Amino acid sequence: SKKNARDFISVNAVLDELKNVGDDYYLLMKMQLHTGARIGDLSSLKLKEINFEKGLIYIERGKGEGGSDKKKRIVTMSKTMKKDLQELVKLKKLKPNSLLFPSPTDTAKPVSDNVVLARLKKVLEKRGPDGEDLFDYKAWNREKTHKFRKAWATMAIQAGLDSKYVQEILGHKDDLMKVLYAADALDTNSN
Repeated sequence: SKKNARDFISVNAVLDELKNVGDDYYLLMKMQLHTGARIGDLSSLKLKEINFEKGLIYIERGKGEGGSDKKKRIVTMSKTMKKDLQELVKLKKLKPNSLLFPSPTDTAKPVSDNVVLARLKKVLEKRGPDGEDLFDYKAWNREKTHKFRKAWATMAIQAGLDSKYVQEILGHKDDLMKVLYAADALDTNSN
């Protein structure tokens, strides 16, 4: 639908802006778009939980079914994501137990959602040369970083991935969430 196309363009434009300003957590938000995982799932990710040979990311902590004391989730990574992560590992000289996205104040702790949200907000509030809004702040403010996950789910459903698989990757037990994502992905009234 046109709405979904606009959302996808907006998501990519925000990622481009995060990259252009050199934000440390640009890759974290990009990973959300490429994997459908939550910020909390990815912020606690350690290097040893990535299998570059097989192109897999093992989500062992976080909300949903991949959280502690629960079944671990496995998500695939695109070639682009693999390349980006390998560059991050090389640049930061990460060791197997290193967090990929540590807190800016304590590298032994994962970055908090609040830090990531503050970075996103800063980009969303940017103005164009004539003072115009560059992004639909109101729409982004409702969904925040979840907009990246929603874009992934929408693309996955539109590409024909089985909704049960999408639900599993997203870490949702509740069928209602699956229905909401599917309804948005298949919305033909926005055409």
